[in-house]
Amino acid sequence: MQLSVMDSIKVCVASGHFLIREGLSSLIAQMPELMLAHCPSTHEALTSVPDATTIGLILLDYETLEMDGSDIKEVMQQYQGAATLLLTRATTSHEAAWLSNTGAKQIVSLADGKDELQQAIDMAMRGRKFYSESVLELLLEKSKTPPADNIQLTATETDIVRQIAEGRTTKEIAQQKNVSFHTVMTHRKNIFRKLKVTNVSELMLHAIKAGWIDGIEYYI
Repeated sequence: MQLSVMDSIKVCVASGHFLIREGLSSLIAQMPELMLAHCPSTHEALTSVPDATTIGLILLDYETLEMDGSDIKEVMQQYQGAATLLLTRATTSHEAAWLSNTGAKQIVSLADGKDELQQAIDMAMRGRKFYSESVLELLLEKSKTPPADNIQLTATETDIVRQIAEGRTTKEIAQQKNVSFHTVMTHRKNIFRKLKVTNVSELMLHAIKAGWIDGIEYYI
């Protein structure tokens, strides 16, 4: 949805880190066409914003809010009228490809500079797609990566693949294994990196071919 630059656009800055919220809030204050409306510090607070339909732009530091791909998509569905700018710490091509598969049209690295972030915000307000240069470089690396063959996963990684096939979310897997959300996310990233896949459907196809799960356990 294209945002009108003639109106004051309400912005939601969502991050679990105080300094990131403060820094982004300061940047928003320097842009007269924007108005800071909310600064949620948790996933629950983000999904509980009362006037979500009036928000025009979300700056989403998804990792500090312990959000996985399905969580990101749910937020984008809840804030249907808003552009969602993902702020990432991705350092591998597989992480970048995973982000692009969430459907987000604007993605920048937290390591990017102020000018690039402002450009991303400007593109979001115009309804234009924008991936920062560092994110694009990671995606280009992915396109050059040869397919994986005979890759072996650890017992923990294989168990996580099976639980994904059973439909469990990252949070549910973390609870079942009695580990943190971030630990499971790290395992997921390692699995996707090892197998050179970018989404769950590709992962399940690989798992079925490798014999880690039965085809009847998962339907794409």
